[in-house]
Amino acid sequence: HEAQWLERYAELKKYRRDHGDTLVPKHYPVYPFLGRWVDKQRFDFKRFMAKKKLEECDEIEDPEEIEELERLASLSTGMTEERVRLLDAEDFIWDPFNHAWEQKYNEFCMFVRMNGHTAIRSRRKGYDPLARWAEIQRKNYRKKIDGEKTTLTQERIDKLERIGFLWDNRGMETRPPAKAARTAAGKELKSTI
Repeated sequence: HEAQWLERYAELKKYRRDHGDTLVPKHYPVYPFLGRWVDKQRFDFKRFMAKKKLEECDEIEDPEEIEELERLASLSTGMTEERVRLLDAEDFIWDPFNHAWEQKYNEFCMFVRMNGHTAIRSRRKGYDPLARWAEIQRKNYRKKIDGEKTTLTQERIDKLERIGFLWDNRGMETRPPAKAARTAAGKELKSTI
């Protein structure tokens, strides 16, 4: 299996050289097995990290977290410290969903820096995808408040609040002054670069 793993790894390196990232689509004709292999590395990494966390952390108090970690740790994985090191050397994106969120967040910080406010709406030319992203954050925030399951973590809420994100964009009275919004967005952008 090691030779096959190294073959896929070499393909990943070529893909990254050609595309600038490791976000290989599931079906990539040039390397037909690479997309599935990349997905498997991500799943194996989750299992690997769950085992590590269970071994290293005695102070996990949340029973649901313990149960999920034990479930993941019980699954077999081919991931090793050496494979993690090799993939990290290629700037492997372990969590494409978080990566996409961070990219949109950085885009949003640029919008705030350029416009001095966070009240983005879809009718602003060129900002429709970003406005949709902002609206999804608002919807997820309402879900979180209502106790529903959501992908919006407290860490993400804190990041958005640091730049004066409007959770309800119908009223502008909660908008921070333009200079403060620009400064906060600039600081956030610098911290992610």
